Amino acid sequence: MRTIRVFSIGVGLLAAFISPGASRIRAQAPVRPRFAANELIVKYRSGAGEGEKSRARGLARARLRHERHRLRHGAGDGDVELLTLDGSVGVSAAISSLAADPSVEFAEPNWIYTREAGTVPNDPKFGQLWGLNNTAQPIDGNPGGIAGADVDAPEAWNVSLGSSHVYVGVIDEGVDIDHEDLGAQPAGPIWTNPYDPVDGIDNDGNGYVDDVHGWDFFDGDNSVYDGSSADPSIDAHGTHVIGTIGARANNGIGIAGLNWNVTIIPAKFLGPTGGTTADAIRAVDYFTDLKTRHGLNLVAINNSWNGGGFSQALLDAIGRAARADILFVAAAGNGGPDGIGDDLDRTPSYPAGYDTTAAAGYNSVITVAATDRSDGLAGFSNFGARTVDLGAPGVDILSTIPRNGYAFYTGTSMAAPHVTGAAALVNAATALVGPDLRARLLGAVDRIASLQGRTATGGRLNVRRAVVSGPSLATPEIVLYAASASVVGRWQVVADASAAAGSRLQNPDAGAPKIVAPAANPADYFELSFNADARTDYHLWIRGRASADTWANDSVFVQFSDAIDAAGSPVWGIGSTSGTTVSLEECSSCGVSGWGWQDNGYGVGVLGPAVHFASTGVHRIRVQVREDGLGIDQIVLSASRFLTTSPGAAKNDATLLTARGGVAAAPDDVVLYAADGSAAGAWSSVADATAASGARMQSANAGLAKVTTASASPADYFEMTFQASAHTPYRLWIRGKALGDSYANDSV
Repeated sequence: MRTIRVFSIGVGLLAAFISPGASRIRAQAPVRPRFAANELIVKYRSGAGEGEKSRARGLARARLRHERHRLRHGAGDGDVELLTLDGSVGVSAAISSLAADPSVEFAEPNWIYTREAGTVPNDPKFGQLWGLNNTAQPIDGNPGGIAGADVDAPEAWNVSLGSSHVYVGVIDEGVDIDHEDLGAQPAGPIWTNPYDPVDGIDNDGNGYVDDVHGWDFFDGDNSVYDGSSADPSIDAHGTHVIGTIGARANNGIGIAGLNWNVTIIPAKFLGPTGGTTADAIRAVDYFTDLKTRHGLNLVAINNSWNGGGFSQALLDAIGRAARADILFVAAAGNGGPDGIGDDLDRTPSYPAGYDTTAAAGYNSVITVAATDRSDGLAGFSNFGARTVDLGAPGVDILSTIPRNGYAFYTGTSMAAPHVTGAAALVNAATALVGPDLRARLLGAVDRIASLQGRTATGGRLNVRRAVVSGPSLATPEIVLYAASASVVGRWQVVADASAAAGSRLQNPDAGAPKIVAPAANPADYFELSFNADARTDYHLWIRGRASADTWANDSVFVQFSDAIDAAGSPVWGIGSTSGTTVSLEECSSCGVSGWGWQDNGYGVGVLGPAVHFASTGVHRIRVQVREDGLGIDQIVLSASRFLTTSPGAAKNDATLLTARGGVAAAPDDVVLYAADGSAAGAWSSVADATAASGARMQSANAGLAKVTTASASPADYFEMTFQASAHTPYRLWIRGKALGDSYANDSV
């Protein structure tokens, strides 16, 4: 039995060693972030000229040492530079000097990030990958665990094995490209750049000469692996992370990644001394440029590192990636030297704590906690009901390390690549990107007790649920624009530059008295349709604006076509006198001002009851007047992100969310690709160049006798979900291919 376990939790957290029988380690103060001596990052205001920049550098007693230290130049939104101080003043003093310069938007330290290293003995078998398939099997010789406490990878592989046309980036250490279970394309998952062959020329003009397999930002060269037989620990962390995402599967060697097929682009920014903000910015922008320059289907970047302070420049880079529909998956990190996880809602950690909503209209950052084999939140894992999104397996994770090795690592660094791998697999199955891909991943979690109140979703990653096709699970964040509603009575669309899509739905202020209860047949209301899942907890939020900012114009009744309570009884039904109330003023003396978000609870900090639906599919929401004079622009039904927190401020809000989940009329024709179905038994997806989407759903030919009637609980079947209109006649057609062109293999 091992006596030492090395936690590789996030990156930038000191190593914590735990030995059986050792005395308890005393809690210590959190490690203070470190930054590079005599360096700082400066962003100039848009339009600042070279003279103004030179003056600012003089104020800080700094210089632009090399042209490559222009982190962002000529992009139109202000240049960013890495400056070197002359040593006569400290970093803090230089930042204070620059704060007063009108040409400078901000100045900040060049933070240093680190990673935890270390390995333990290993057993290279797929059966040891409990995070993908947990049968309560012993792991690394240790018993325990609960069957099913996993991401359901084998079940997801019945739907999709991934695609080499899906790209993910990994910002970390480097990767051993020659590992037997990895390898460069076409044999393995590591990207081979077709736009810049090795010839000493920057053929694609991206500023990186011969970036054939990615780039080493730490050393400034194209070698993404710097390990050797003398020190195989170099680049072990990055190699381990990449193995979880996409180690070669079904090849009779080592392990299987979450994707059997995927393209992974390494960006090394961590070296023996850690990595800096400047290099992290370059790495993020490198991926954004690859996507926009070459049209790569790059869907996510994995970030298993931590330890720096807040950086506006890095957040700006992540925001640029978000606008290109690139998700930023971040390890939540460890709590510090005491080995106990911290609450990130109270003690932010970066990059896990970034939010790109202001820059991109949605938050591209997915922050991941670590869970164990029994679906517990790992004791070392950071958490946060608002700032950490979900959990994923992060204890005793077997993956690749350099020199054809395999090792068990533990940490949120190991949890994050499960989510990045899931993002790639889901994109291969559904083509979802950006906010929709994020919503699918977060909406498909398995809710578990240990993450309730500890993460925004209260759940652990489930990739099988996430790859299911059709409307189910596609839009856990339902965002409806009121101005697109069907209107009855005095509600009217009013142009409003501060409203979503430039319009709000307004009920005139006629000074009418407050209505005490919803009407079965109201005179004034509007309705919207949307897709929702059965018996899922949705939280209702409405953004409204009371005429004249008065509390007498601030409330509505809300009803639904198919709502039920937690016990399954109908509630708040359209056509009834039952409804739930939303009032902008959350207490009797709180007041209202401008746009504000409120739910169907009343009282400061009081959340309203959840909304449930009896069936999966299309539903309607009806909003009735309670007090006239209210304008509304956005309605949210949240199953993940806004379960416990508002989408925006209660007063003077400026939050504009992207519309999703709304439903117009069903299409005339419903066309489903069988290979996208969820299969059981003898059915499986088989590659077929002659089939739609390049694959068919195939039932094995076992020579069985014809089945005479359908079974209520069949052993072999596949399923798909689709949208259709009530009372509309549909004709069913199926295209099939009988094995051996035999009539004995031709019916379902």
